[in-house]
Amino acid sequence: MMLDPDNRHPEEPPPGEDELMAMAFADGELGAEEAAAFATRLKSDPALLRLVAEHRALDALARQVGHPEPAEIDWARLKADPTHRGSTVAGWVLLTASALIGAAVASGSFLLDDSVPFPARALAGAGVLGLALLFSAVLRRRLRAIPLDPYRHVQR
Repeated sequence: MMLDPDNRHPEEPPPGEDELMAMAFADGELGAEEAAAFATRLKSDPALLRLVAEHRALDALARQVGHPEPAEIDWARLKADPTHRGSTVAGWVLLTASALIGAAVASGSFLLDDSVPFPARALAGAGVLGLALLFSAVLRRRLRAIPLDPYRHVQR
C-alpha cells in the first residue's frame, strides 16, 4: 500500500475496466450497442449489477447534497409534527384493518354460503388465492430489489 505524499492517505488502485464500464453505464454514457452488450453481462454477473447499483446510488446521493428547498423544510416540519404523524398512522391502521376485516367477512360468508353454487364459490376462492399469489410475488420482487435501489438512501 502506497501513501499519497500530499494527503498521507493510502492510494486507491485505479478503477478497472469493469468499474469504468459500470460507471459509464450508470451515467448513460455508453452507445446503444455497448449498453446492450453490458446489460447482457449484468444478467449473469451479480457483482457487476451491484457495482452499477452503487454508482447509481452515488448519483442519487450527489443530487441531494444541495441546500433544502423551502417545500422540503415545510414537509420535514409537518412530518415531525406528532399530531400529523399520529393521525396519519391511525388513519392507515383503521383503513387497513377495516379493509381486511371487510374482505374476510365478505369472502368468508360468500365461500361458506351453501345457497351459492359450488362453481361460483370455487371461482371466488381461486380469485382470492390468485390475488394472494400475485401479492406475494410482487412483494418478493420488491424485497429482492431493495439492495439495487439507487434511491434508498435519498432523503426528501
